[in-house]
Amino acid sequence: MCFQISKATVSERLSDSPCALVAGVFGWTGNMERLAISNAHQKSDDPQRSYYLNQKKTLEVNPRHPLIKELLRRVQDDTSDPTAKDIAVMMFRTGMSYYGFSKHKIDYL
Repeated sequence: MCFQISKATVSERLSDSPCALVAGVFGWTGNMERLAISNAHQKSDDPQRSYYLNQKKTLEVNPRHPLIKELLRRVQDDTSDPTAKDIAVMMFRTGMSYYGFSKHKIDYL
C-alpha cells in the first residue's frame, strides 16, 4: 500500500460521513498539499516539502453510518471478504479525494 494512515479512531464528531481523513497537528491539509505540489518555484528535491507531503493522516470512522455498519458485519462474517476490502478501499479513496489530499498517494491501493 502506497499511502498509510497513522491510526484509525472512532469519531464522535462525524454525523453524515462514514469516515474522515485528518492531518496531524503539524501536518498539511489537503489544500496545502495541492498548493505545495503545484508550486512552480519549488526546489527539485526539498526535504522539508517531502517531509510534510509524506505525513500520515488519522482515519476517523463514524460507527453510526450504515456503510460502516455493513463493513463491520461483513468482516465479522468473513475476515477475508473481498467486498469488505473493496468497501474499505473505496471509502479511503473517497476520503482522500473529498478532503483534497494528493491523488498520487492513492494510485496503488
